[in-house]
Amino acid sequence: MKNYLLFAPNSNIANIASQINAQTHDYHIDIELCTEKEEVIKKATSLPPEKYDLIIARGLIVNYVKSATSLPVVSMRMTSQEMMALIHQAVNRFDRNHIKIGIIGSKELFPDISKLNSFFNATITLFYITAPDEVRTCVDRAQNDQYDIILGGLSACQYAESIQMPSLTFEGSEDSLLEALRVARQISYASEIEKKNRAEISVLLDYSINGIIRIDSNGHMINMNRIARETLHYPFDSTSHQHISALSNNISPSLLHQVLDLGMSIHSLFLTIGEHDFLCNFIPLTANQVSDGAILSLQETKTILNASSIIKRDSHQADPQAKFSFQNFICVSETMQQIIRNAKIMSQADSPVFIYGENGTEREQLAECIHLESTRCNGPFITFDCKGYRAEEQRKLLRGFLGNDKNADYISPFSFADKGTLLIKNIDHLTSDNQEFLLHFLTAKTVLDPEIHRLYTYDVRIIATAASNLRSQLEQEEFNSELFYLLSGMSLHLPPLRQRKEDVRAYIHSYIRHYSNLHSRLNTLSADSEKILVQYPWPGNLTQLSHFCEHLVLFSNRKIISEDFVSSELINAFPPIKQETASDSDSDRFWPNEEARHLAELLKKYNGNKNQIANMLGISRSTLWRKLKRYHLQ
Repeated sequence: MKNYLLFAPNSNIANIASQINAQTHDYHIDIELCTEKEEVIKKATSLPPEKYDLIIARGLIVNYVKSATSLPVVSMRMTSQEMMALIHQAVNRFDRNHIKIGIIGSKELFPDISKLNSFFNATITLFYITAPDEVRTCVDRAQNDQYDIILGGLSACQYAESIQMPSLTFEGSEDSLLEALRVARQISYASEIEKKNRAEISVLLDYSINGIIRIDSNGHMINMNRIARETLHYPFDSTSHQHISALSNNISPSLLHQVLDLGMSIHSLFLTIGEHDFLCNFIPLTANQVSDGAILSLQETKTILNASSIIKRDSHQADPQAKFSFQNFICVSETMQQIIRNAKIMSQADSPVFIYGENGTEREQLAECIHLESTRCNGPFITFDCKGYRAEEQRKLLRGFLGNDKNADYISPFSFADKGTLLIKNIDHLTSDNQEFLLHFLTAKTVLDPEIHRLYTYDVRIIATAASNLRSQLEQEEFNSELFYLLSGMSLHLPPLRQRKEDVRAYIHSYIRHYSNLHSRLNTLSADSEKILVQYPWPGNLTQLSHFCEHLVLFSNRKIISEDFVSSELINAFPPIKQETASDSDSDRFWPNEEARHLAELLKKYNGNKNQIANMLGISRSTLWRKLKRYHLQ
């Protein structure tokens, strides 16, 4: 008999589940009647191992459970009949021909209701939420937009009633629970098949002629086949999760980074384990383009290999796929919306694209978007960073070996990017001879191997990025003029965050929500603290903004992050620095509030005389000293 756990959102669903329990012998449902995030996560985290086959939940509870357990979670959705009945009930409460109905809940909860507007002669709008603290915002928005009634969960309806707005609660129905149980039975069946397949694979692995070690995404060994255990004589314990680096000094952090993070397959790897020498293959495992660990296969060799003959590899030899699409891109400002429109047009061509903007802007993300929107979307997306190499190293890595011989010391990124896109980051650091090399490729689509005097043809689209538009380098004759004009044909300039406050606000909301979910917090920003963050210039752009939002979530001891806390943390993390301008004005300096600005003006007016400033403000010198120290004006 299958055992399911139901997190019931209300007593009605709990009662229906109890009745179903009494009528079936195919499965048993344990019922937990709770909806609070902390309580749900606590219960899901403390579940006895192997007790339940899966969990059934509804709405936001689905996300809470998924964050706390690896068990399969089935989302209980409202049926179309249930939704139509609730809307019909709402319409009948008003003696009018047309009403406005706002429906509030998580996206996973609802069926398709796109055609119900005309059916009921009503305006029906879905307000999706991802966290409980968004409920009130949605209800207030619906009231401001003059909606007549709210349909939602208990918290939405309770708040709606508190502001005298009519509402109807999602009670749930037997049909919706039965549909969830039908999906649960399908998942259970698939799980049984998977267990049988695993058992068969285990037998095959045990009778493989190679030793095989399975590691997780953090590099810990989670399984070994019989050959590996017998060959290595290693005291492996599947419950201890020993790290793979304990096997051999040759398994370095950089090697694990290539396999687990970059998704590179490493072949013909020479490892010394104990007193034995092995020829190994290190193969990454991915699920939905996310690392799921790797397989290390070992074959003992009687010939002592010279470690210096092992093939050298560079990170550009990976074959990753772009992950960032236009659907993920935050672009609220008209400037960014126009950039996205232009980028979508450019994605349909095959000409090189040049993206420039300050460090920390969305240069690489936009390059991935263009690749995924193009006809090359199924091809490789390879990145080569020009920065950080000496001239000879850069030349060797960029040109490398140009054929299909994967045993070469350095494989050119052009070879790996064939039929795809090559992103050349920080092209302003490309040496002059490599600029000539790239120009030749862009004009002829061929690359010459100087050692064997052979031309190779590659079908590669080039996207280049830099922090500036390269004009200053062009004027100083540090950048090839022909290459400059070729790249400038399709260029996109990403303005810094300080020039697009609408995007800053959207990013702040996104980051606070993301880090709150990541760290199981319920943080929100007050209106004044959000205003401070929006007005801050963010010279480090998204890199700086993202890390500071995580800092706020981690260190705030209150649910609502206050203005004072944001001001204090901004000053501590990034003390006010006067911008380098021709004038001696403080106009370009960021101040967290008007008090800090006023104190700075008084210091300048009275030439730093603290007695005069304290007397003018009517405060003591010690109080003034504390204020100056707080704003780093001492």
